[in-house]
Amino acid sequence: MEREEAIAKLKGLVGKELHALAKKLGVTIYHNGKVNKGWAGHVFERYLEFPINSAQSPNFG
Repeated sequence: MEREEAIAKLKGLVGKELHALAKKLGVTIYHNGKVNKGWAGHVFERYLEFPINSAQSPNFG
């Protein structure tokens, strides 16, 4: 996916509730009473159909 396409797709999320989208996409927000600090990024990656990525590097190069 090209950067411009990803940005256009992400703009469709403006005003949407990320917690609801996380639930729909199967992203864990809380585990054992603690917040998964990467949950929001995982929501965006799943929404864009990217593999879940824990690396601290950009997805676009």
